[in-house]
Amino acid sequence: MKWYSAVAIAVVVVLVAVYVINNVVFSYPEVEEKVVEYGDVVGIYFVAYVKIGNYRYAVDSNMKEVVEDDNAWPKAPNFIRRNTSAPFTDTIGSGDLPLALELGLIGHRENETVFLKLTPEEARRASKAPDAIVVSPRDVQIPVLQEVSRYYFTSLFGEPPAIGKEYTHPVYGWRVRVLPGGGDMVILYHMPQEDEYFPSPGWRVEIVARNETTILVHLDAEVGAMSPEGWVVVKVTGNDIYFDKQPGFGRDVYYIVEIVQVSKE
Repeated sequence: MKWYSAVAIAVVVVLVAVYVINNVVFSYPEVEEKVVEYGDVVGIYFVAYVKIGNYRYAVDSNMKEVVEDDNAWPKAPNFIRRNTSAPFTDTIGSGDLPLALELGLIGHRENETVFLKLTPEEARRASKAPDAIVVSPRDVQIPVLQEVSRYYFTSLFGEPPAIGKEYTHPVYGWRVRVLPGGGDMVILYHMPQEDEYFPSPGWRVEIVARNETTILVHLDAEVGAMSPEGWVVVKVTGNDIYFDKQPGFGRDVYYIVEIVQVSKE
C-alpha cells in the first residue's frame, strides 16, 4: 500500500470518528421552546413603574430586588407589594393583570425578559376591582398647612419641591408655598382667600370659607378630570364625586417582565 493511500484511509477514519462523536455519543434531544400563546398560564416576575420627570417610582412588583430596595426603586404611595418567593401566575387573556400587558407577552418565550409601555387607558386593571372606586363629597375641607410626601409633590407639580418657592396648584388653581417638613415630607401652605374662584382644567373651585387652620372648598368637576392624588373623575352627582383610584392611571406605565414558566392548558 502506498503511503498516500494510508494517509487517505486515516483521514476517512478520523472524519467518521468525529461524525460519530458529534452525532451519536454527544447527541441530545431537542428542547422545545415554549412560546406564550393566548390562554397559556405563565409564571412571571415583574415590576411596573411610572416616570415623573427624571424620576421613576415603582407601583407594583413581585421582584425581590425591587420590593426590598427602596433606594434603587423608590415606591409610589399606593405601591402593591407582592409575594417575592414564587412567580406570579397569570392566565393570558384573563384580565387579572392589565389585558394589554397580558397580550403584550404573546409571542415571547420562556426565560425571556420583556419590556412594555402601556398608555394610561391600557394600564387600567380589570373591572373586577370594585375597591378602585372612591366617592368623595363635593364640599371638602383642606388644611391650610398640608403635609405631603416629596413623591406626592413631584407627581402633582412635575418637579421636586423647592423650599420657600411658590407654585400654582395644578388642580385647584390657587397659589401654594412650600415649607420644610420632617424626613421625606414637605408642608404646603395653601394661600386662597374666602369667596375666590379658581377655574382649572376639568375643575371649578370655590372658596366658601377660610379660618387659620382650614379652607372649606366647593368642587365642581368634569368626567375625566384628575384629582391631586392622581385619581380620575368617572361620575359627578349633586353631592358627590366618584373617582377611579387605580394605580398608575393618568400616566404611562412601564413594565419589565421576566417570563420564567409557560404552561400549555
